[in-house]
Amino acid sequence: MSTGTRFLRFAVGLFGLGSDGGEVGSDGVVSLDCLDSGCVGVIREAPDHSLLAPLGLRVGKEVKVVSRQVFGGPVVVEVDGRASAVDRGLCCEIKIEPLDDLHVS
Repeated sequence: MSTGTRFLRFAVGLFGLGSDGGEVGSDGVVSLDCLDSGCVGVIREAPDHSLLAPLGLRVGKEVKVVSRQVFGGPVVVEVDGRASAVDRGLCCEIKIEPLDDLHVS
């Protein structure tokens, strides 16, 4: 386990972020809405939603967070070179294993 992951677990516990879905799992998996802009990760879990597959958001795919819109707006992600806006609520259900744990908030 990297130092960054250990620090994130400590911070999550200290500030009680686990109640809103921001918890870093024991395997380093977080929800898509917790990743900062520029972070890249691999999708480990995704709900069975009719809009996700056409956007390329499937288990095993690499995804990059382009931006997170303010006031609970969508998260703009890039998959296979194509950018798409995904509802923040739906992003909470998509679990990502970050490839760089410095960008998890």
